[in-house]
Amino acid sequence: MPGSPVIPAHVYLLPHNNSELERLNVQHQYLKKFVYDGKLIYDDEVTEKLRREGGRVLDNGTGTVAWAQELSQEVPKSVEIHGIDISPQNFPNKSNLTDNTFLHLGSVTELPAEWSDHFDLVNQRYLIVALLAPQWHTCASEILRVLKPGGCVQFVEREPGYVTPAEYGPAATWQEDVFEELYKMKGFNRRCALDLPATLEKAGFVDIRSERKLTPIGSRYGEGGEMGVIAYGGAMRNMGYAAIQSGLVASEEEFEERSSELHQEWEEEGAQIACRIVCARKPLVQ
Repeated sequence: MPGSPVIPAHVYLLPHNNSELERLNVQHQYLKKFVYDGKLIYDDEVTEKLRREGGRVLDNGTGTVAWAQELSQEVPKSVEIHGIDISPQNFPNKSNLTDNTFLHLGSVTELPAEWSDHFDLVNQRYLIVALLAPQWHTCASEILRVLKPGGCVQFVEREPGYVTPAEYGPAATWQEDVFEELYKMKGFNRRCALDLPATLEKAGFVDIRSERKLTPIGSRYGEGGEMGVIAYGGAMRNMGYAAIQSGLVASEEEFEERSSELHQEWEEEGAQIACRIVCARKPLVQ
């Protein structure tokens, strides 16, 4: 069976299992390369300030903790790195964490009360299938609350659809139709990447900027394109259970057949999906 049941108490559309853990770790390196320009913190001034002054960083929806763990190797021990997630299932063993890395269970829509004005930077990415459409404003407001005055946030989310090819093949058309409907049924916002600047402005952020980055899929793009097949193809496969259970796909066999056809289209034509990296700052005075 493609994917597996999600944890019933959560709306997160992807499973918490070994397949998803491995995919998320590949996705981390993929996004770092093609969206963050090879960095973990997109704004170099934020990185320099943390190295100079220390501080606290929050990885919101930390998942496998890959981003937080790698950052812990690049900043001084005077920087506390915190990660929060609704499930500990993809957390690494505590013995593998640095002394300045701390993990917490909780929701990004209800961060701990004691964290007000606490963090210098919040990182959040790919919660497109974790947050219901109305929760994006709540999430943004919570991030604003826990940032110190002048603190920064960086988001990464994907735009809907493909940039290339301009004309979708049959399998890509099927994929778009199925997942457009699945997102609607589940209450997710496929346009969250495009809506983020307005959401952040409404929450009270300033100095908002959004940059579009293209992420490649398929071997014609070399190793990076192969990573894209794992990141995007794996996500599609791991959401297969939800698509079948929702009645959008007739059977596991149909899903597997369509997935194979999509991979073939990627191999023959290549594809690109646009992501947005959105950065903003909490005002010094509110």
